[in-house]
Amino acid sequence: DGLIISSFCLSKDICSAVEHTKIPVVELEEHSHFHRTDCVQTSCTSGAYEIVEHLIKMGHQKIALVTGPPASYTACERKKGYLRALEDYNILLTPINQKLWNLPERPTAVFSANYTLCLGIYEAIYSLGIRIPEDLSVVSFDDFELSMLLSPQLTAVRQPLAGLAEQACDLLLRRMNGDYCDIPRTIRLKPDAFTGILCLISILMVSNAKQ
Repeated sequence: DGLIISSFCLSKDICSAVEHTKIPVVELEEHSHFHRTDCVQTSCTSGAYEIVEHLIKMGHQKIALVTGPPASYTACERKKGYLRALEDYNILLTPINQKLWNLPERPTAVFSANYTLCLGIYEAIYSLGIRIPEDLSVVSFDDFELSMLLSPQLTAVRQPLAGLAEQACDLLLRRMNGDYCDIPRTIRLKPDAFTGILCLISILMVSNAKQ
């Protein structure tokens, strides 16, 4: 027997029960629940860096971050990539604030650390009458099944889901067959290309803001 676990909010009781069984465990994405456990994940830091860099190269200088729970390993890694991109391009950090649209200097772009947060961002944007991308560009780490129905289409880092599943299963089968020569092992896969397209009008919006 073996387990592939994908969750950042496992209780201590569940973790203790799993460890007590002494069966092989591979964590998918999150990597903070168990001691000496294998993990397969997307390279979150590089993926976040690349999509924020994409915004910067389009002319954005005020890029806000909406991030996940501090206890989430992937949320921390994506925040790290966001901050690294700003630092490398000498861009000031936009305050992480729930009322971004009330800031004296509004952001021109928002990076959402996951697709669940992105749904909330879109809901807030529509309720405030904010236009995408004329008023604000939005990008996300990971997209979701209905993102293609959004207008304009969401630009997002796509995770290599098939590759993650394949690597996790292969690693788990090795452990179940008694191969523990390299435990614990962490496998990081490069994110797939961006989905969606950031409209050229966002460049015009940024240019106009500088005039």
